[in-house]
Amino acid sequence: MTGKVILSILLLGMVMGVALPITVPGMGEGDFLAYWSASRLLAQGENPYDPDALATLQQAVRPQRYQEQGAVLPAWNPPWLLILFLPISLLPFSIATGVWIACNGILGGMSAALAWGQVVRPFDARGFLFVLFAGLVFPSFLVTVAIGQVTVLVLIGMLSSIVLIQSRREWLAGAALLLCGIKPHLCFLFLAILGFWIIRNRRWKVAGGLAVSLLSSLILVTIFYPAWVSAYRDLLSHMPVADIDTSTLGSFMQQRFGLPYFRWAGTLLLVLLVPFTRLVFKNHWLTALNLSTLLTLPFAPYGFGADQVLLLPAMVEITGWLKLKAKQPWQTVLVLLAPILVNLGWLFWMPKNVPNHTLFWIPLAALAVYALVWRLTHR
Repeated sequence: MTGKVILSILLLGMVMGVALPITVPGMGEGDFLAYWSASRLLAQGENPYDPDALATLQQAVRPQRYQEQGAVLPAWNPPWLLILFLPISLLPFSIATGVWIACNGILGGMSAALAWGQVVRPFDARGFLFVLFAGLVFPSFLVTVAIGQVTVLVLIGMLSSIVLIQSRREWLAGAALLLCGIKPHLCFLFLAILGFWIIRNRRWKVAGGLAVSLLSSLILVTIFYPAWVSAYRDLLSHMPVADIDTSTLGSFMQQRFGLPYFRWAGTLLLVLLVPFTRLVFKNHWLTALNLSTLLTLPFAPYGFGADQVLLLPAMVEITGWLKLKAKQPWQTVLVLLAPILVNLGWLFWMPKNVPNHTLFWIPLAALAVYALVWRLTHR
């Protein structure tokens, strides 16, 4: 990755952070309001999971949005997310929103660049421009930016961890894995693969980096609010996120057929641990990451449309395969049409205000496209 590529991504993110809040009212405020307000309470030494305190703060900064949603927006994520958001929470909400939009743009662009560098070596800057543009119009990325979601942190955590492992910066790789812990249910198969690899190869520095970063974040949370454990437990017991209508197959089965235990069917994916780990032993890190993500997203206990931004590396790998291995022009045209159709399906569904569980098919469609491209380019 060249300095010009990094500079371009930084400039793009800053332009997004300045232009979008001005031109699109309410841009980036949705879920970000929950993260900002919870971190703000933590910075003040208050309970970041208290519904009443959150309601007061959210109503003060965005009364109209609070009235529209009709309920408080809690931050269900583990407390180390709030530590990451502490600096942003010190800013006024409107400014903090623009900063987070810029961060989403930068982290999304850097994720695409890291994935591209795994497929195309040496790094092809001209080809990456197409990948960057495709990433910016990726529907789930647009939703992520629009509502201020944090799944892009999980994305950059997964990709940077494998890049750092490959470059033997294992302590940093472990620290990067803490970002995956923001939404571990979306990458549990990848984490299991990595854990098996660490144990098999005795790469204890990776585990040490994760342990140090986790312990440090928990110490900081305890300093700001010592009773966070009971507060977080109360939030999860009184407002269980797993009962919400989400974009997973388990949610679909629960909403349509009354089968709540199907939400945990994803644990059966652990039978794929050994064959997927073989990909890692052969240094096919990105393929292992993508296959695990493509399978985890539809079978996760819960997940939303914006979480499907984790499909971005699979799209990048598909593009790289086509660039390097497509034998006939019609193959490239045919396969490029497939993800476009998936995206159009996403965009068709989005404005319809349909239930979240009807979006569970998107990762499965992406998996079919991924398999098709692999078949055409690896024969």
